[in-house]
Amino acid sequence: MKISSVCALSATAVLVSACSTPALTASEAVPADYIAPTSFQSVAEMVPQLHSVVEGDVEFERFDFDDCWGPRTVLRVTEIKPVVGDFPGPSIELYLFGGPLPDGSFVEVSELPRFVSGERYVLFLRNTDWRYSPVMGAHAYRIMSISGKRILLDSDGHAVIRVGENGVELGDQAFTEPVGQRLEGMASRTKPLHGLDRPREIGCLVGVTECSPNLSDGYKAESLLLAGGRMNPPKTVPDVSRQAMAEALTPEEFRKGLLRMVEQSGAKVGGRFLQRPRVGCWRTTPAVPKGNRYANPSPG
Repeated sequence: MKISSVCALSATAVLVSACSTPALTASEAVPADYIAPTSFQSVAEMVPQLHSVVEGDVEFERFDFDDCWGPRTVLRVTEIKPVVGDFPGPSIELYLFGGPLPDGSFVEVSELPRFVSGERYVLFLRNTDWRYSPVMGAHAYRIMSISGKRILLDSDGHAVIRVGENGVELGDQAFTEPVGQRLEGMASRTKPLHGLDRPREIGCLVGVTECSPNLSDGYKAESLLLAGGRMNPPKTVPDVSRQAMAEALTPEEFRKGLLRMVEQSGAKVGGRFLQRPRVGCWRTTPAVPKGNRYANPSPG
């Protein structure tokens, strides 16, 4: 059994850790109503930072790049059904840190969940400000039907087996291979697409260089292709034990456990939900207003 953690590292093309502050040089202003995310090691520390837990369909939209926010993968969540807490709206955008850079390399935050496009998920949404993702830690669980039973899986294919005083607990046996293909080949591939060099090609793809109308359509298709490769459904693992299948919670069992967990914590779920970060340019460090708890940021 393992506890769903916010600081589980994995190998990828270019790693950015959300468990520590990146190398930062400049300063930027912090809004007066800024709410700092804090690290949590218990349910009592997590629940006050929880806006809601929702169920929704996740679809890849595009890669994006911004001088401040850096490379982003943009997902759209629709058909949202509230599980716990406030209703964020019928449709929301997940503006996740990570994606292609103009030089062709790929940046990924190791601790963020990895998504399968076109699948339904249970998401824990923050009520604090954030830098990398509005989803709390690794708390994004894909709903999947295996042998006629609907269960919830994390990015590594492990099923949720318990929700209680220890938070969300995962089984030891994986039901699928891990989600998300590694992209070593994306930056190192020698054959340019459309006959162009990689920097211009990726720059066009993420919108930092201009494209002709015809090529723009090609780059949009390439963007979908690259994202689709990372977000394809992983293969199921054969011969999952009967015990592992019996232990796996259904979405309804998960909901009941979650409601008990929140009630026992004595904390209130709700507040505001921010779809975009407001501080945390990836090459700057925020100026800390007096009395503001940003000196020890969490993976937000």
